[in-house]
Amino acid sequence: MYRAAKFLFSIIVLFILSACSTTDLAYKNNKLALQVDGKHLQVNGTSLERHQDNFSSLYLAYEILQLDAGNIVVYEKARTDNRYQFNFTTMRTIQIVFDAIEVRKVYFSSSFYILQLTLQDGRTLNTIVEQLEDQSMNIAYGMSTKQVNDLLRQLDAKAIRPLKQNVITIQNPQAAILSRWTMKKIDFIPLIVPVRLLGF
Repeated sequence: MYRAAKFLFSIIVLFILSACSTTDLAYKNNKLALQVDGKHLQVNGTSLERHQDNFSSLYLAYEILQLDAGNIVVYEKARTDNRYQFNFTTMRTIQIVFDAIEVRKVYFSSSFYILQLTLQDGRTLNTIVEQLEDQSMNIAYGMSTKQVNDLLRQLDAKAIRPLKQNVITIQNPQAAILSRWTMKKIDFIPLIVPVRLLGF
């Protein structure tokens, strides 16, 4: 009975936190849409390809988009099974998934991040991430630094800072997915762990 009450309490807390969230990153109606602290931003994106992966405890959906500016951006949705959750902080998870040697936080608000990742080969990848709670994560990457700066200006002009200019631009839709979700990372690092109940 006590355990059931604790579990119910944790579900209610998660629901309240979700209801209070002011961030959202999603692809719908041919638009990559972003909501951060009451600001609604969107860019047109034509879907070129879709892919899915299923790792039993983790489900991934990829949308490869061509923006009106001409560049290709990848939008990823990662969802855990209801019995599992992400094990690490958002930035640590992203570092592992992309095999990044450095993760530079450019902007943060609530559950929304703008990051510059330095990959193993030394190249830089502009990445935006929204992680509302421990069981879901939305990621978009491949934006130019100009596009990131335009986004920053709309979110918070004071947040503008020097960014690396020479970044990855994705040219080939067939080689667009740069994240590296693997069973080894998911199960043995582990990226995903059973849901932790409050107080246990």
